[in-house]
Amino acid sequence: MILSSTTLRLHGTKRMWHGYGIFVNKGAKKFIGLEGVNNAWVANNHLSNMTWYPITDRQKAQAKTNKDFYLKWNPGTLADSVNRMFSPKYNTTWGQFASTKWTYEGYGNSMNGFLSLEYIHNNVHNIVGGSDFATGVGHMSDVPVAAFDPIFWLHHTSNTSRSQIDRLLSIWQCLYPKLWWDQKEPTRPGEVNVPDDTEDDYLYPFYDKDNGGPVTDVWIARKCRDWTVFNYQYDDLMDLSQKALNAKGNLDEPKFQKLLQAYIHNTYPCTEHLLRDIKDNRHVHIPSGLTPDVPNIDDNSWKDYIINLRYDRYALGGQSYTINFYLGGPTDEAVTHFEPQNFVGSVYTFCGGSRKTLDSCANCKTQADAGVLSCAQVPLTIQLLHHTIDCVRNHPISKFDDVEKYLELHLRWKFFGFGGFEVDEEDLDPFHKTQVTVLRGVGQPNHVVAPKVRTSELQTFSVAAADISVSESSAVSTNGTNGTNGSAGGAPVTLPPVYSAQPYEALPEITNNKYFGLQHDGTYMGGR
Repeated sequence: MILSSTTLRLHGTKRMWHGYGIFVNKGAKKFIGLEGVNNAWVANNHLSNMTWYPITDRQKAQAKTNKDFYLKWNPGTLADSVNRMFSPKYNTTWGQFASTKWTYEGYGNSMNGFLSLEYIHNNVHNIVGGSDFATGVGHMSDVPVAAFDPIFWLHHTSNTSRSQIDRLLSIWQCLYPKLWWDQKEPTRPGEVNVPDDTEDDYLYPFYDKDNGGPVTDVWIARKCRDWTVFNYQYDDLMDLSQKALNAKGNLDEPKFQKLLQAYIHNTYPCTEHLLRDIKDNRHVHIPSGLTPDVPNIDDNSWKDYIINLRYDRYALGGQSYTINFYLGGPTDEAVTHFEPQNFVGSVYTFCGGSRKTLDSCANCKTQADAGVLSCAQVPLTIQLLHHTIDCVRNHPISKFDDVEKYLELHLRWKFFGFGGFEVDEEDLDPFHKTQVTVLRGVGQPNHVVAPKVRTSELQTFSVAAADISVSESSAVSTNGTNGTNGSAGGAPVTLPPVYSAQPYEALPEITNNKYFGLQHDGTYMGGR
């Protein structure tokens, strides 16, 4: 669950919609609404305010005497992942969006298809429940008992959370109504794939009528695609749809979709928001080398770095495990310090336990026996930006020109079994199907011009969504230049950024000679 500022607010938060923290205030030992053993310290690392300790005059003074205190913790980037997931063309099929299952569909641009709703879902289960006995292990991180934790229902269905999975799925359906079981999953020659269920397969044991028959009176995905058949609606979707009604009271779908995309960009901050924060602050500056060397691109664009993974979620026989990524270490040494301030992301498999019989988990056993792989993506750009300005001793970088060398020296990863037990290097063989690739691409602002007619709601919303002044909003071109798309009209609406002006480029020099990393010759070390 992403905790919004309407529920909890981190002390010192710069903007209300950045308030994703759990702590009462920084340094506090107490938590709001949480009791007993929990995973709050790790959760706060993921869900925290992007500008964890806001860059202020007071903080600048503190930094002069204790630089390690200044922006010490890495920013939470789960919101950035949600923003990316809804970005145009980030996922181009229903399968890519919905599932971590890796299939060779639509990977013409190598960023596509690795960041899914299931990946975000799995990580939240781990963040909230915990899988490390040292920091807390609860129901949420264990598939058979996750639903016994009340927060499970906030995570999946509640209208008071800003990341519940069912709601994000509903948003996707509103934005991309044609991407619904839209194509079968092709594979490359020699690769194994198990066909997914169809939209007409029965969803046992969920009956669609009281006292229904045990065989046919069961829900199927197609019948419950419209979630309103269950007599509920999400408040944000309802409010935005009301603003997109035409003169006859009918929904103007293109207008509604633009409003919805602008709302997403406002609710889930990303790299673009962090860059605006830095530009607005007189103590820090945008690091040199951030702007891509690409012709005819928006001046406010940025180099974007991501980690793409393929992995075997059943590597431990159905037990869940975590892959944690760390970045940071001493200057000019190929060393990584595996410390909290160097933690930059993770992948949690969230498996259903034993897969030895069809009764335990039929789908798990079928996929495991066939060797079906999973995929995930860890964005790095926000963490890299923080490392250039946070004054932490183990982050010896100040320019984006040096980012790739910095990643080569200091990016590494570790595997942890359930309970937080680190897997030793000599015991990594079960994970031999893992493939880690670091890629570089381009992110650029995405401004769409509002229609000329009935623009009052959209014009007001565009300024709120961008979180900029009216004068700044007016400065954005409305003729299709300076990051603006579409015909001339009303005020520009700021939507989730567009990624990949060019295909993302793999950077084997970063992962060469690292376990399961892409090598210079195109193979993966330790793989077989």
